[in-house]
Amino acid sequence: MGSWAAYERLGSGGFGAASLDELLGAAAGTPPAPRTGEPQPVEIRTLLYRGERARHRAQELRDAAKRADGESLRAIIDEVCDLVVLAIEPQ
Repeated sequence: MGSWAAYERLGSGGFGAASLDELLGAAAGTPPAPRTGEPQPVEIRTLLYRGERARHRAQELRDAAKRADGESLRAIIDEVCDLVVLAIEPQ
């Protein structure tokens, strides 16, 4: 009952109905069928900043850091540190 209640609570966010076929397909290693009207998954590497884009993002964060404090400033510093590594990696 607790799992079902959690599913109902989380499902109110709109992730769609449960699908046994999708679950079994995932267990077998086959990708789930795309749902129409929903965003499709993308390769994570396409979302990463690299090279010039990483340097540009670091500059944006530098500007934001001038106005930030506390936890938001710490989050900006963490992201800048990650971007430094990505900026110097070969393309």
